[in-house]
Amino acid sequence: MNFRRLLRLRLHPDEYLVQLSWPFTEEKRIKMEKAMQVFEAKEEYFIRNGAILLEKQISCNQGIDIETIRVFSAKDILQATNNYDPDLILGTEIATVYKGKLDDSHKNVLRLNGCCLETEIPMLVFELISNSTLFDNLHGKGKWVPRLISWLDRVRIAMASYAICYMHCGRSRPIVHLDIKSSSIFLDESFSAKLSKFGFAVSIAPGEDFFKCDVYSFGVVLVEVLTDRKPSEMLIRRMNLVDDFVSSMEENCVLQIVDDVVLSQGSNEEIQAFSELALRCAKNQGDKRLTIKEVTLKLMEFKSSISPFLLHYILHK
Repeated sequence: MNFRRLLRLRLHPDEYLVQLSWPFTEEKRIKMEKAMQVFEAKEEYFIRNGAILLEKQISCNQGIDIETIRVFSAKDILQATNNYDPDLILGTEIATVYKGKLDDSHKNVLRLNGCCLETEIPMLVFELISNSTLFDNLHGKGKWVPRLISWLDRVRIAMASYAICYMHCGRSRPIVHLDIKSSSIFLDESFSAKLSKFGFAVSIAPGEDFFKCDVYSFGVVLVEVLTDRKPSEMLIRRMNLVDDFVSSMEENCVLQIVDDVVLSQGSNEEIQAFSELALRCAKNQGDKRLTIKEVTLKLMEFKSSISPFLLHYILHK
């Protein structure tokens, strides 16, 4: 597959034949020069942003059951975002995120639909999740009003550990995320979690012990799910969400800081078990934390310990 040749054909299917068949007027000459400048800039960005490497990667994966990444043109992105309409901006935390519409991985990972390499800054095109992030649903942000998330849905959201487990254990070369937080977890219409925001993720060699950083961060998310408290607000008040949670566990009064929805819908035994799991993730010393595989297995055990009616609701909602 020759990306450079395909790019030329895609941008200018017959422009050269038409323009070279007629005498140039000054207006046509200027238009052609501008078109060539745009084309050359796009081609330069396309190559500079990794087209050759992507071509080699796709060639290496031929014959392997891996979905090929789709390459979008700059025109595709302009159309999908209505010419970068500011009203379609969803967020600007790390990069500007637009809501777009197209003509046509792991279930707990936000799906990457493709990329665009023709722009000065390369773009990634992800699936759109209608329910926004866990942070927005818990605390509200912009147009998002905080929602009353049921205890059962919070258990479903905790299954984001599957995605982290896949990154840590399901690949020949493990990946650590390094930015796990409630704003990195999107929720679909049934409140299933989709891990996203891989800007800080790195691939590491087997045996390197950076995994426990992700486990600690996931523990903070579990505490946030239980208490409905913002970690950032706690810091402003010179308090630490995890320290406050640990103190409550040590003093056997964790029910006093648990969110009212959880308290009204979960049994004391369920809340205690979930809290103990969060505590084992958020240990100060990394070697005392669980692995994400152990966390996922514990969550599966926890889910199976819920009454049969509630378990059926979680699995089939």
